[in-house]
Amino acid sequence: MTRPRVYFWDLIELNILEYTRWTCRGLRARAADAADVAAAAAAADADATPMTPRARAVTARAYSASSHWLPSRARAWLDDVENAAFTKTLKAQLDLVPALAGRGDAIAARVRERADALCRDDDVARAMGDAAATHTRTAARALATFEATRSFLGNDDATMALIRSLMGAERTAVTFNGGLVRGALMLSVDKRKTLAGMASNVCHDLAPGAWSREDDDDAAVTTFATTTCTYHAFFKRHDVEFLTAATCCSLDVPVWFGDVAKTVARVELAESMARGDARCCIRVSQGDKSSNVDNSSA
Repeated sequence: MTRPRVYFWDLIELNILEYTRWTCRGLRARAADAADVAAAAAAADADATPMTPRARAVTARAYSASSHWLPSRARAWLDDVENAAFTKTLKAQLDLVPALAGRGDAIAARVRERADALCRDDDVARAMGDAAATHTRTAARALATFEATRSFLGNDDATMALIRSLMGAERTAVTFNGGLVRGALMLSVDKRKTLAGMASNVCHDLAPGAWSREDDDDAAVTTFATTTCTYHAFFKRHDVEFLTAATCCSLDVPVWFGDVAKTVARVELAESMARGDARCCIRVSQGDKSSNVDNSSA
């Protein structure tokens, strides 16, 4: 499906914001437990530029006050930006579907109202911390979109493709994110460890403190695992667990790391609750130097 080019700069702006948030999440996660700062910096960010004492102090003040990666005022502003961008992109996507021509505004309004109601009426969501609440809001948008568009699109595959695109798998966004990752790898001495640090930040975003990490330097493999998933739990409460496959790490891993050359490293979702596994497992391993895949881009 052709994407409307008019939204290119919106996507650029949103991805810059996402990259800023993504970086800050890792900083906040390391600042949250002072005893683990040195070990985390050595294992996950071996190639990162050290923060100055002032920067470290500012980071600790900004990100240790709550379970969220942003102060509350900044979070509210970003939520508003994200919601407006989601609605705008949803309407643009719907206008490309002949069966939905002229109904974009009405469906987008219905999705927003339904998502708000899902969050408001969910007792579990109301008791969550800031980070989990933000992910629950994203999951609610996905469910509301599925409910509002499934009958028009005619099948689950088309509806899931729409949701994945809205959640961040739009080709321009994937290209932009991939460029950020490749740019970081160009400046990296140990590319696998750099990717492991990036994957660690993704994990801390999805479920702060809930992912285990195991480094096997002999095998050159880093493994992250969790049995906690805000998206899967939310969708399970609403009997639509299959929607997990269009969100969360099922989306983030290919969006961020799908364009990394296999000769450099492999970042894969080895296990996934979206596929029926008991846990989610992200594995970062050394690249296959014998692969014929072009490595020039990384």
